[in-house]
Amino acid sequence: MQKESKDLQPILNWLQDGVLPRSDKEARQLILRSEHFQIIDGVLYHLHFPRTKRFGEIKPILHQLCVPDVLREDLLKAYHDNNAHIGREFVRHLKAKILLSSNVYVCY
Repeated sequence: MQKESKDLQPILNWLQDGVLPRSDKEARQLILRSEHFQIIDGVLYHLHFPRTKRFGEIKPILHQLCVPDVLREDLLKAYHDNNAHIGREFVRHLKAKILLSSNVYVCY
């Protein structure tokens, strides 16, 4: 399903097949962004590198699943409904973590 997602196609095309967008600007941006993605067993993940100001503290790299656009609304709605109507701020935080579009279901 990730391969059919419009916003995930360019990064998958680059990482799997070495195919870049035709535009030089888009190609350069994609190459820079690609450092933060990895394909594991055919599934695309975003790599999150936690930052810390403490030099002695080491935090692991987090693998965040890239959710296809067709599943995002259902995923967010299910997460919201099954977690006691968690609120807008947390939904925005979750939205950033799973690479969602701007159309987000939120309980008011």
